[in-house]
Amino acid sequence: MSNKQELKWSVLNQLDEIFQAQDFQLIKSTEWFAKQNQANRLIYDLVFLDKFQGYQVLPEVGVRNELIENIFHKISGLEKRYQKDSFSVVNSIKDQSTNRNGRYDLYGDCDIDDVVQKLKTLFYDHALAYFDKFSQIENIDQALNDNLDSPKRTFLLGNCSRGLIVAQLLGRKDYAELFRQLL
Repeated sequence: MSNKQELKWSVLNQLDEIFQAQDFQLIKSTEWFAKQNQANRLIYDLVFLDKFQGYQVLPEVGVRNELIENIFHKISGLEKRYQKDSFSVVNSIKDQSTNRNGRYDLYGDCDIDDVVQKLKTLFYDHALAYFDKFSQIENIDQALNDNLDSPKRTFLLGNCSRGLIVAQLLGRKDYAELFRQLL
C-alpha cells in the first residue's frame, strides 16, 4: 500500500500526462494544472483534503484574468507573494452522476484509477467549457455583476471589487448603480 503522499502524486502525475495534450502543465508547488493564454491563466485545481486514511479530492476550476488581477491587487492588501495565485472567477465542479460537487475518496492504491478517470472526465466535460466561457471578460462581468444577491459576492473574497473593476473596464452603463448597491 502506498503512503498518502504517493497516492496523491500518483494521481497528479497520471493526470499530468493526460492534460499535456491540452497544453496544461502540473504546477507542483500549488498542485494544480495551469495553462496561460494571452490574457488569462486557466487553472484546474485539485484540492486534496487530508483525511485520516487518505484524501478527499475536490476539483475546482478558476480563471485569472491578468488585467483584472493587476488592478485588484493595487488595493487588495494581499501579500505580494500570494497575489500571483488569485483567481478572477473560481468554482467547484459538479459531478453529473451525483449532481453534487465532486468529492472523490483517495484512500488506497485501489482508488487511484477510479479517481484519475473521474477527474479526467470532469476536466474534459466541464473544465474546458468553463475555461472557454470565462476567458471572455464579458462573461466574467456577467458572473460577478448580474446576480448581486449571490452569497458569493463578498468583499472578503474580492468579488465586489473585481466586479466593479470589470464593469469599469467594459464601460458598463449601470456602473454607478452597481457601485451604489455595494455601499
